Amino acid sequence: EVYDIDVRLRRKNGEYLWTRYRGRAVWNERDEAIRMAGTCTDISEYKRAGDALRESEERFRRIFEEGPLGMVIVDLDGRFIAANDRYCDLTGYSEEELIGRSFIDITHPDDVDKDLNYIATASVDGWRPYQTEKRYIKKTGEIAWVNVTRSSMKDANGQPRYCLGMVEDITEQRIRDAQLRQAQKMEAVGQLTGGVAHDFNNLLAVILGNVELAIAELGSEAPVQRLLHPISQAADRGAKLTQRLLAFSRQQVLAPSILDLNAVAAGMTILLGRTLGEHIEITCSLDANLWHCLADQSQFEGALLNLALNARDAMPEGGTLTIETANVSLNDEYSAAQAEVEPGEYVMLAVSDTGTGISSEDLGHIFEPFFTTKEVGIGSGLGLSMVFGFVKQSGGHMTVYSEVGQGTTFKIYLPQTSKSPEEVASKDVPDSRFEIHEATILVVEDDPDVRTLAVALLSGMGYQVMEANSGPAAFELLDQNDHIDLLLTDVVLPDGMNGIDIAAKVRKKRPGTRVLFMSGYPKQAVEDANRLDPSEHFLQKPFRRKDLADKVQHVLSMPAKDE
Repeated sequence: EVYDIDVRLRRKNGEYLWTRYRGRAVWNERDEAIRMAGTCTDISEYKRAGDALRESEERFRRIFEEGPLGMVIVDLDGRFIAANDRYCDLTGYSEEELIGRSFIDITHPDDVDKDLNYIATASVDGWRPYQTEKRYIKKTGEIAWVNVTRSSMKDANGQPRYCLGMVEDITEQRIRDAQLRQAQKMEAVGQLTGGVAHDFNNLLAVILGNVELAIAELGSEAPVQRLLHPISQAADRGAKLTQRLLAFSRQQVLAPSILDLNAVAAGMTILLGRTLGEHIEITCSLDANLWHCLADQSQFEGALLNLALNARDAMPEGGTLTIETANVSLNDEYSAAQAEVEPGEYVMLAVSDTGTGISSEDLGHIFEPFFTTKEVGIGSGLGLSMVFGFVKQSGGHMTVYSEVGQGTTFKIYLPQTSKSPEEVASKDVPDSRFEIHEATILVVEDDPDVRTLAVALLSGMGYQVMEANSGPAAFELLDQNDHIDLLLTDVVLPDGMNGIDIAAKVRKKRPGTRVLFMSGYPKQAVEDANRLDPSEHFLQKPFRRKDLADKVQHVLSMPAKDE
């Protein structure tokens, strides 16, 4: 009978070649096989092609199964045919659970239309490679962001038969990008807010100062006094508002000290109990071995009170407020996943409630100034932004976690410190109340209303006053006058010369001249931005007549910086 067999033959030169022998036996009269007859064909190229195909298939199998990305094969209708382990780990489904299902089944509903459009148009445009970012709903219900690249797999006739999808998990990248955008937005808003607060402080300085002058000049019996006092009170409220804005923009003046957050929280509990009401139960879980941190105690107490009041508002029918402290180490991995967080040791305080919770849409805006979920007229929308600004200015970190209907947890992380209280003790401030005496003061301020106010107030105190709107104008006056006791200058000025430059030149030209800086920005912000020496005397705008009088008298009584 005829048979085929593949054999290797050795050629005369010693090389081997594959052949296919096709033949049959030849029989004699006695039915004995006496010889073989057949043909022998060289199939070496065929064998080499087959080996190459098997090697290619094995290579693809290894890449598919062991590659660093999730990979799937789906038919042209989008049903799974195969999935590697990486893809299964990403989605939480086994390969058996996926095969036969459509990838639409695990796609986020908001992203389904993109995939359906791709399937509908793919046959028209020849199943070109396609890349998109989308969301999967994992078996656990969690959302995973993925980057999907699809390409067609064609049959021997060049017709698309399957689609190969390469899937990269970009969830952490999306989170980091969102955090970075949020941090940049908050930074931009903070800069804008700080600038607005500075300009607003100039306006308030004019309002407060002139109202005080009017009250003093008209006398207490003048009928118009009843109109002036509300103006003064409104200006005071405006000044407090700018302080809140400066707190958010991380430009408030802090007085840091060594804090034991356990002691602060315990001390606040009694106050919170009276403030929140009997329908709120307060519980504490305080770490007995809590580290110390360096922060402004009054600001921290205000932050804790603010969080507690927000928690109360989220529990109108009552509930539980939990205050917790712990030592926390934030490693490099956590820092890489969170914008503006330095790795290190932190003291953590958490405030949790069992209230209504915050929606995911609102969580992204919760720390923005003037954003509030409360009804119009209830709250200013600055409370959480102030807390956020204080924590960030203190070198810390703040997070919020919330589930609608389950409650909310705010966590404040403040850097742990090994400093002793003596290292951060406040220096004694000498008494600034001195008798008014005659002196010559040069006022340099580019805002004409603020300059006019300062001149009027100082003149009313008995001082000889000169005024200039810039550095060049100030030096013209110095050239015309032999004597000056005090330079009162704004920090930020036009014409390329700021108040610090003017002060340095005045001290060089007129040794012994005292200098008092003023600004709508707090001193700490001015130090950071303009390298103002902490030892310099500083007056925060807006200021009242008494603030200006005390500060000027104090500076005039102190030795000049160059003495």
